[in-house]
Amino acid sequence: MPPPISMPISILYVDEEPALLELGKLFLEMEDTFCVTTCTTAKEALDYHLREPFDVIISDYEMPEMNGIDFLQQLRGASDQTPFIILTGKSREEVAICALNSGADLYFQKTTDPKVQFAELSHAIRIVVGKRRSELAEFRNGKLLKEAKSLRLSILEAIPDILIRCDAEGTYLDILTPDNKLLLSPKAELIGKTVPEVVSEEIGLLFVEAIQKALSTQELQTIDYILTVTAGKKFFEARIVPYVADEVLILIRDITVRKGAEARLRHHLRRAEALLTLHRMSGATEQQLLDATLDAGLSVTESPYG
Repeated sequence: MPPPISMPISILYVDEEPALLELGKLFLEMEDTFCVTTCTTAKEALDYHLREPFDVIISDYEMPEMNGIDFLQQLRGASDQTPFIILTGKSREEVAICALNSGADLYFQKTTDPKVQFAELSHAIRIVVGKRRSELAEFRNGKLLKEAKSLRLSILEAIPDILIRCDAEGTYLDILTPDNKLLLSPKAELIGKTVPEVVSEEIGLLFVEAIQKALSTQELQTIDYILTVTAGKKFFEARIVPYVADEVLILIRDITVRKGAEARLRHHLRRAEALLTLHRMSGATEQQLLDATLDAGLSVTESPYG
């Protein structure tokens, strides 16, 4: 049985004999989903098909000006892969072989029993159209998946953070980083190892606990830690979010600059407190105190998270 097709099928039927075209159209359109357009020459059929492509083309071999194989070769030469069925007379096996070698999907010998011939042709049409539609759907789906993957990778590559995918035990499954110097070891050496195997026991335990909590609560977990990497001693913030079953995504940001800014802020706050004490002791004006405090604040670099 051919695969069920509920969508309408547009058929371009070409033959130099108008009477045979009318008969074929009558038989084929007994199928509710078939819509048949007829032509008496291949040139006319090409014009029709270029204006509005058909789901399948049925063509006689012997026609004036351009025969069925020439018609087929023009289509395939233009990279048109529309299903093509060619009709031949009896004892024309060489024509059938040439047609198949030129890219025809099927060939049929004309018979004296149109009822049988067009019943078999209807069956064949459903098969070749169903196959072509499946191929096109697979192509479109594959293209969409490829585009989605490309978009996802572009977004991930634009993120200034290290992105790590881990399982529930803290095993590194994948790593993306904007700077390899922020990793303890090359990516290839980390994949397959667990976080506790790579970092200190204290930091490793911190990560595993946060990973398991993120999975059990389905909520974001955040941890700060200090690590000496290839680029030197760095402060990091890790944000751990549930991804799929028993996996998490970890976004790790270098917050060394932020931590430095926070340290400078604490330093300037101590200076402000000292100025306040000086004000009380020496009678410095409130404006002098305000200017000093503003200078302290302006010298602090803002956190990358705002």
